[in-house]
Amino acid sequence: MQHYPWEYAFSAAQTYLAFIRPEQDSYVQIWNIPQRSLDSEWRGPEDSPSYPLHDAALSWSPTSPSLAIYANWRQPEMHLWLAGEKRLLWRTDISPRKGQPASAQEGIKGIKWSSDGLALAYTYASDLSHIGVLDARTGAIRFQTTMAPSSPAAIGEAFAWSPDGTHLAFFANEQNGPVLQVWQAQTGQHLFTCQRVQGSVGLALGGVGNPNIGEPGIVSWSPDGRYLVARTLPENKPAQATLQFWDAHTGKALFSYHAPYEDDFLGWSPKLLWSPDSHFLAAYMLTSANCSVPKGFPGHPNCSTRMLFRCFRLGDS
Repeated sequence: MQHYPWEYAFSAAQTYLAFIRPEQDSYVQIWNIPQRSLDSEWRGPEDSPSYPLHDAALSWSPTSPSLAIYANWRQPEMHLWLAGEKRLLWRTDISPRKGQPASAQEGIKGIKWSSDGLALAYTYASDLSHIGVLDARTGAIRFQTTMAPSSPAAIGEAFAWSPDGTHLAFFANEQNGPVLQVWQAQTGQHLFTCQRVQGSVGLALGGVGNPNIGEPGIVSWSPDGRYLVARTLPENKPAQATLQFWDAHTGKALFSYHAPYEDDFLGWSPKLLWSPDSHFLAAYMLTSANCSVPKGFPGHPNCSTRMLFRCFRLGDS
């Protein structure tokens, strides 16, 4: 029998724990941590199937005990559960064509709250990759559009909120290639596309036998709101990746840092971690070591791996 990983999430104040046992349950349990007791259970709407909830994601508001739940039974939906009041506030169908089935791929989804807790950004993949923003108070969809395709491991980091919660940056397709766009989160207005740089923007390196094959991956916004950063793959340099920085207000390309790969690389870290003052950016890379198969086939089960940590310093000016 196939087993799926547990989905779980702690509330911002660490007072609640929400979790699902996908191989067993079709509902979410919310536990009160200080009281060490079951607080409530979200079981979905009455018309939901009773089989285990394999395709789900959980995310707590940063400002209140409100739990956002992504579920996909007959179509992708978002639910907002109020833990303090033990009730469902709203339920929203986020499928591209309302009320129509969307064959969302299991495991490919992501939820991120705005810093003020007033909006939710979500992504999921069906026939296309979708991104949208919901009003957290009403469940109304502010906007929804398509984004560049992404792998299951990368889709949750293929979009980023601005620190003030007013803008959203994500990978989109323009002229048959991925670019980084910035949208106004309240109105859904496309504000600008970040300046194109040499090579491919956002590619997550990988692909057996061909290191140039990949999907759009990490994008991150600096805590001070000045910079947007994403992975890029320079032309004619398949064993080297770069962190490219843009002005977050205009999309102008600013500077880049090289993050060299060896020939037997496996992949990037799933996230970029900023220092609170925005002066340092940390990432790690995964490479193979003592591999028993020829180069060009990274990720073979017989390969052992090692981690290389990298920390980049940005100027103070």
